[in-house]
Amino acid sequence: MNLLARAAAAAFALACLGVHAQAPAGPSSSGTVLKLIVPFTPGTGIDMIARTVGPRLGQRLNRPVVVENRAGASGNIGTEAVVRSPADGYTLLLQNSTMVVNPAVSGTSNYDPEKDLTPILLLGVTPIALFAHPSANVRNLREIVAASKANPNAFSYGSCGNGTPQHFVMELLKLKAGFTATHVPYKGCAPGLADVVGGHVLLATLSANLGAPYVKLDKLRAIGNTQVLSR
Repeated sequence: MNLLARAAAAAFALACLGVHAQAPAGPSSSGTVLKLIVPFTPGTGIDMIARTVGPRLGQRLNRPVVVENRAGASGNIGTEAVVRSPADGYTLLLQNSTMVVNPAVSGTSNYDPEKDLTPILLLGVTPIALFAHPSANVRNLREIVAASKANPNAFSYGSCGNGTPQHFVMELLKLKAGFTATHVPYKGCAPGLADVVGGHVLLATLSANLGAPYVKLDKLRAIGNTQVLSR
């Protein structure tokens, strides 16, 4: 398996949504609010999952569940908030694979995900996909490479932020496929999605579930996901 295939496979495997809690002692009193922290902006895939799971979790536990977005620093701000919270099981973290790479990328994380957080369960897996605005006039990777070679400044691409899996996948794809595109990091996937739909950037690497509805509306073109691009 080549380097692109390994990285794409890793991105697919690591783009998992898991719930973590700060060393929970276990909630005891009914009615106490359970806080579900999402370390990314509203409207992202992980945020939508939190707002779907939250009410159902509240029903099962017979207590109110509040979803709180604490975005910034590629998820570090929200994650550190959970790490600093009391270890009573009332503060949960809904995270993805960004947490795995953050310590290596930023070098400034004030937590150790293996020591400071307790994994509870895996909620799902989603691939990362490459989308193009229709005005880019490309329908596949071959056309992107050709257009880039004709004009090295033809493309800019949006990602969910510096050091995110979406960023890494695109940079490796550029390297292996041999094309150029200027990276535009956003503070979360939602603003990146808005800008590619609006044509402010021509390409974007996002969670596949975020862009799929816009493909059906012909507002975006799906170039491929990490499984397809790795072949």
